[in-house]
Amino acid sequence: MTESPIEDALDAFYARLHLPARDARRALADCEAHLREAAAEELTRGRTLLEAERAAVERFGDPGAVAASYGYGLRTRLAGLNPLAVLRAACALAGLGLVGIGVSGGVAAIFNRVFGQRLVGGGPTPGWQHCAGISAAGVRQLVSCGPSVAEVAADAVSLRVLAGAVGVVLLAVSWLIGRYRGFDAGPLDRRVIAALAALGFLAGAVVLIGVSVDGALTYGRDGAGFYLSGAIVCVLAAPAFALRVWRGGAASSGPWGTSGTSGTLGARTG
Repeated sequence: MTESPIEDALDAFYARLHLPARDARRALADCEAHLREAAAEELTRGRTLLEAERAAVERFGDPGAVAASYGYGLRTRLAGLNPLAVLRAACALAGLGLVGIGVSGGVAAIFNRVFGQRLVGGGPTPGWQHCAGISAAGVRQLVSCGPSVAEVAADAVSLRVLAGAVGVVLLAVSWLIGRYRGFDAGPLDRRVIAALAALGFLAGAVVLIGVSVDGALTYGRDGAGFYLSGAIVCVLAAPAFALRVWRGGAASSGPWGTSGTSGTLGARTG
């Protein structure tokens, strides 16, 4: 943060603007004029320059709301997206999902060791429990012709851990893109990525819990851990990312959301 609250506010406001260059310059000039005028008015009331600028920024409002008043809609925001921001967000979201799968492999490994391999690898695992028109006994007969319990239980661990390793690589790529000099995440900042991750894990939790409960009620304990291991990870991850979003909002709740160094607001809201 600089010694000028107005300069910090303008930096944050400009980071929120995703307009064509000429329109962005006009909007920035307009806001600066209003801020300078408000600061001058505060100076006449006996405030110091720093106090006057802070008061002017507080009066002017939140950068997102002010930027919205300049009419940037969804189409404009999408048109102004930095391609690197899209790539970074895609790598981050895919990486988080794959890491979640990898962690579920660890949970499956714990299930195998504590409760035995049948909890994960037994019964009508992946996809067979919803075969229309086939009874539970028929499904069990299909299972007997398929992979062994030990094989399914082992694959539930090894293949998921491998997916998690790929996820770590994608997260590293996302981090490296974020470190790119001059990079502006724009509307796809860390807080937005965390919100999307929270929604994704929440959806995963709902689906996996439903499948786990349905399988357990229909076929019993065997195989219930196959999906339950993933549900546990989703149940833990969804509120964790939601909390990250909330903390990001709290950190940026001050005037213009300036809680760190001036520049790109999105880099500080994660």
